[in-house]
Amino acid sequence: MYSNPNGNGISIGKTCWSIDYTTTFGSELPSYVTKGTTGDTGIECGAAEVAAPAFTKEIFDTMGDGAFVSSDPGEFSLPSGDTMRARLLQSNNTSEATSAANAARIFARVNFATDKVVTASSKFDIKFKLTDAVSVDSGFDGVNQYIVKMGADPFQVQVVVTD
Repeated sequence: MYSNPNGNGISIGKTCWSIDYTTTFGSELPSYVTKGTTGDTGIECGAAEVAAPAFTKEIFDTMGDGAFVSSDPGEFSLPSGDTMRARLLQSNNTSEATSAANAARIFARVNFATDKVVTASSKFDIKFKLTDAVSVDSGFDGVNQYIVKMGADPFQVQVVVTD
């Protein structure tokens, strides 16, 4: 496989790993537009014995609609049968984001398929499942196949209420 880590030159190998790198989900932030392309990858390929994996990050700068919309991207069905709506908020946790530049948080509202019974002694456990929440994205420059980045995919939310 081919890679071009941070746009610093092509590397080739049978083993590929993520590097310290940041991309965006919707390419709405100008400084990240060329990130995650065959010309600037967040992956390095080479020999297994020189692999130095690092964390890579992907900023959710849209809700996946192809343009910046923070207010109502629609309702999403969850594997549990519940549904969820989400909004992008600013860092103060209350103001709706007005652009990708000030989007800092994701607010989610879950509509449970079955009612949860809550009493004065109830305990809440909120779980975020990240398994299967990363994709390995590839690209083709017309000649060579590249591994370009690790992409963020939807995570799962589970709310458990117990007495």
